[in-house]
Amino acid sequence: MARTAKLVYFTLVNAILLLLLLELGARLIHKPDPLQNVSSTSVPYQLHPFFQSSCPPSTALSRDPRFHGWPTNPPMPEALEGPHRRILFLGGSTTASRYPHLVRWLLDAQGLSTSAFICGYDWHCSLHSLYKLETYADTVRPDLVIVLEGINDFYRGFTSPALSLPEYREDYAHYAGALHPFWIAGTALEDQRPAFFAQPIGRYSDHAARDDSVGGWFRLLADQSLLLRNIRELAPRQEPQGLSVPMEESVVLRSLPAFERNMRSLARSARRRDIPMVFLTMPWTLQSTRTFLPPAGFFTNDGVHHLDDAGFQMGMSRFAQSVEQIGGEEGVEVISLHKGIEDPGLFTDEVHLNDAGLEQEARVVVRELLARGLVGK
Repeated sequence: MARTAKLVYFTLVNAILLLLLLELGARLIHKPDPLQNVSSTSVPYQLHPFFQSSCPPSTALSRDPRFHGWPTNPPMPEALEGPHRRILFLGGSTTASRYPHLVRWLLDAQGLSTSAFICGYDWHCSLHSLYKLETYADTVRPDLVIVLEGINDFYRGFTSPALSLPEYREDYAHYAGALHPFWIAGTALEDQRPAFFAQPIGRYSDHAARDDSVGGWFRLLADQSLLLRNIRELAPRQEPQGLSVPMEESVVLRSLPAFERNMRSLARSARRRDIPMVFLTMPWTLQSTRTFLPPAGFFTNDGVHHLDDAGFQMGMSRFAQSVEQIGGEEGVEVISLHKGIEDPGLFTDEVHLNDAGLEQEARVVVRELLARGLVGK
């Protein structure tokens, strides 16, 4: 018995040591994108509305498209002065990418000195972009505004139960969106309706319930493990159970009216300030890695219905058509990226482009901006 206990003990110790060594190895091999040395005029400033989630704080100037920290000051004066033109980029995660910086770099190569102010962020919708334009346009005084919206407005009508309440609400109250790291589902005290509320973090975390059990401690370690995170990413996706009922067209397109209203408001807000605006339509594919569509099962807000390929194709087409139509009616230039970027090899999933795709996107945008006289010497 003692020998067996000793064997079990040493086996566990060796297993833990092995896991620690593997975790250490994973962290040594893992190389995050290094911060580049850039000037205050070339850094893409990411402006930050109050409802935007953020990455860990950093004081460094960075070309990383993700915003760092909660700023208390506006962009540096150097970025708002001088002869360079200022372009304000609005959108979601497809804008919070390297494409705005590539646009700036390509314009610089043409002798057109440019500063990029990137207001794109993961999960954000046209309503967020409208808020950002109204908030920052008078401070930044952009020479041009470029808007790339579609997918986030589209899927907020039926996003997953972890990020959305079952009851669709026109005012976005059902949708956690960019605040999903901080919000948790609960019940409203007054009317007992499903609601999201903020989960205390930082110095307020003591006000939140914690799992101090041994199991909770191991779960915390597992959540923070880079090794396990990489293993989870490599693991094959499992076919979700119960996603067998495609959504009706009325559900697939139920967020379209609010999207159209917000896009018209964006165009009119820019026109009121005499700022040229460009709408981009969003490219998509069905032949790349599945992040949202089955078998991933992300596009459902009741745990039963799902968005099938035909519904996705129809919805993305309708949203693109709306962008083109509203642009024509409101006097906004439209660049139909979805008609020129179709190669599945340019995508990392249904809507996000890889490096080659982002470069092609930026080149198309710059070519059209130059051809239409929207940027000049």
